Amino acid sequence: MQNLLNQVAHHMGPSWQAEMNHDRAGYLIASDGRKILVYHDQHANRLEVSGSYPRDDRNTQYISAYDNPPRITVSMARNPRAIALDISRRFLPAFDAMWQEALKREGEHIAYADARQSNVERLTEAWQGSARHDGDIAVGGITTMGWDGSIAVSADTATLTLHNLPVDAAIEIAGIVHRYGKESK
Repeated sequence: MQNLLNQVAHHMGPSWQAEMNHDRAGYLIASDGRKILVYHDQHANRLEVSGSYPRDDRNTQYISAYDNPPRITVSMARNPRAIALDISRRFLPAFDAMWQEALKREGEHIAYADARQSNVERLTEAWQGSARHDGDIAVGGITTMGWDGSIAVSADTATLTLHNLPVDAAIEIAGIVHRYGKESK
């Protein structure tokens, strides 16, 4: 399989190289980072060709099965040049479009994560005595302040949950929220 993938990569062009994953599967990797998974189905004696897309920090691909990513099969009986041409003609156009979508989603994910992190830092600084906990912020403290709560943070909103807050403090917060609502219209 290694020899076949090396030859297929050679026929796909100088920007492609082969890398084995295990004895029946490997990748065709382009110099720009595109990655094509090639698996040998021994029962059908065919190569199954599918895309491998960028992944997030939880190792989830930005393209899922719900996106209906392209995949083709090619007979193992064909010569490496014909296999490379088949992949280039039947698979690459749809894969390249899906790859671009994955890169777009990756950029959006990174921008969201950066904005969220910035908001977490700003809110942690604003709420004295707060502490980060599982991506959210813990505020107050029953033992030290008599009240407690948490702030769940996204890229553009924050959800405050406060417990045992004195009524006067709750009224003051309500006034701030009410004023903010009028000013933002």
